[in-house]
Amino acid sequence: MRPDVYQEMARVEDTHWWFRGRRSIIRSVLSQLDLPPQSGILDAGSGTGGNLAMLSAFGHVYAMEMDAEARDLAEKRGIVKLEDGELPGRIPFGEQQFDLAVMFDVLEHIEQDFSSLSAIRGRLTPKGYLLLTVPAFEALWSSHDAIHYHKRRYSLAPLRRLVERAGYKVVRASYINFWLFPLIALMRVLDHVTGNRLLGHKPDGNAELSIPPKPVNWLLEKTFASEAKLIRGMRLPFGVSIILLARKA
Repeated sequence: MRPDVYQEMARVEDTHWWFRGRRSIIRSVLSQLDLPPQSGILDAGSGTGGNLAMLSAFGHVYAMEMDAEARDLAEKRGIVKLEDGELPGRIPFGEQQFDLAVMFDVLEHIEQDFSSLSAIRGRLTPKGYLLLTVPAFEALWSSHDAIHYHKRRYSLAPLRRLVERAGYKVVRASYINFWLFPLIALMRVLDHVTGNRLLGHKPDGNAELSIPPKPVNWLLEKTFASEAKLIRGMRLPFGVSIILLARKA
């Protein structure tokens, strides 16, 4: 990502409705796993560290991030020390095997997505889990994706096949950010119509990281987070993102 985007993420990810709502959904999924005590958790692509505190509640976190500025911002949180690492070929931490690996909006940044999934599998314990989130639907591509240096967006069925081909058994997969999908999809369409200027307001902008007024931010967070209960018993038919839980096959 562009350096200024990391700075902006570090500023907002503790309070912005999207980050908080997604963490609620992720936390709900993690709380249902049969992880052993003192689980080893690989955070493959920690960014600026917004998920480290949440993950630390479920085990010992081993965090890796390829961008030096993002690592510095994450380490300022004082939760874990981050190591320089990059997928697929440069996973640190020696021969450490992990009970859980997480990739939260990471896979879409990597050209070699299959090789990266395979590399992660090689570092999991025999019953280890993979939990990932990715942005959904190429039709939603916008200036936001360009600013974040995304390679692609995913659809659910092809993503499942990719993960299974990499040696996993998919346990659960669903679209998320379902309730707000119509509004966000409309914004993305308008972004295209206006020449990718709507969401960014200007060519180098990133309006999607702007925090709305507090009541709006709270309402959006609660709306998004409410999907944590829905995906326990059903697969949502569409959404702005995908969450997928798999186990080493």
